[in-house]
Amino acid sequence: MRPAINGEVDDYAVEHAVLNHAGEPVRILSEGRVVERAADGRALRAVGTNRDISAQVRTRLALRDSEAQLRRLIDNLAAGVLVYGADGSIVLSNVHAQQLLGLPLRRTAERTMADPQLDFIDEGGHLLTPADHPWRQVLASGVPLRNRVLGIR
Repeated sequence: MRPAINGEVDDYAVEHAVLNHAGEPVRILSEGRVVERAADGRALRAVGTNRDISAQVRTRLALRDSEAQLRRLIDNLAAGVLVYGADGSIVLSNVHAQQLLGLPLRRTAERTMADPQLDFIDEGGHLLTPADHPWRQVLASGVPLRNRVLGIR
């Protein structure tokens, strides 16, 4: 808000905590615009709104905690996990997958589903043809594949 008061910008959005009439903390989002300034540029008058965003903040914190818990679970699995995005890039991998691929995390993210260096094998150890790769089947059908165990050679 300081930049708006000092004349650097006209619009502002500030999240802050206040106490409600019962003395309980509430998260507020104040958004507005300076509509009148003094000759030196300082704000004289602003219009805007104050919204109670306590529920959204609680949801955001719960999501962050849930994501951290899921990340710990994935990182501690005794199996390699690779999660691909719709563009074919690896969006999530755990330590075991990185060790199996022989790559650090930053390099794992550079790999894609179509990476020729990743040979997928089925549970019997047979090499999958490109058409049999699960990601191709999912993209072609739009239906998730479940309970499919694969290896990488």
